[in-house]
This record gives sequence, C-alpha cells and structure tokens, in this order.
Amino acid sequence: MKNDYDNEYVIALGKSYKLIFEALNILGDSELRKTGFNETAIKKAITDKKAGDKMRSKGVIAAVHNAFLENTWYRTTEINAKLNEIYTYFGLPTNGRGIAPKIKLYFEATEYRKESVRG
Repeated sequence: MKNDYDNEYVIALGKSYKLIFEALNILGDSELRKTGFNETAIKKAITDKKAGDKMRSKGVIAAVHNAFLENTWYRTTEINAKLNEIYTYFGLPTNGRGIAPKIKLYFEATEYRKESVRG
C-alpha cells in the first residue's frame, strides 16, 4: 500500500466483504472470476485450494512416501486405505469415495490390472 489511507481502506473492505477478500487472497483474481462470484462456489474453491495445498505439504508427502515403496504394485483397495488413513490424520477431505488416483500426486504411477485385480 502506498499510504495509511490505502491500508485503512483495504482493512475496511476486508471487514465488509470478508468472503470476497479471503477469496482474492487465497484464490487470486482469475480463480475468483471462475466461480461466477457465487457464494457456494467461492467457498468450495477456497476449501479445495486449501486442501490441495495441504495435500502437497511436506508432512503429507513424507507420510505417503513412508507408506508406499517405489516400483511396487499395490491393490487399489490398499492405496485407498493407506491414503484415507493419511488424509484423515492430516485433516484432509476423503469424501468416502476411492482416492487411489491421488497417488499420482506423489508418485509417477499408472493403473493396470494384475490377475483381474485393479492396482
């Protein structure tokens, strides 16, 4: 800010338009525009951004790398169980559905079937 007046103005805007102000700080202008300024969409975008950042935090990355070995085949159910445990520990959303594809955030992985079992 250029001066104290600008600082006070920004603080007042933040108090009056808390959600928009938070969204601008977290999402940025272009991502905020993609929400169409819909309150529900803005809140979801903020939650998704925070979760995405946390998924790529050092603690989560370390936990995932400790739970899985490279160049090893795992059943999809094993991946889901281990990622659900890690995500729950770190307070990340798991929505009860399979999250095995998220393993690709941490490893270069491809899905294939081994003896009719997905992994």
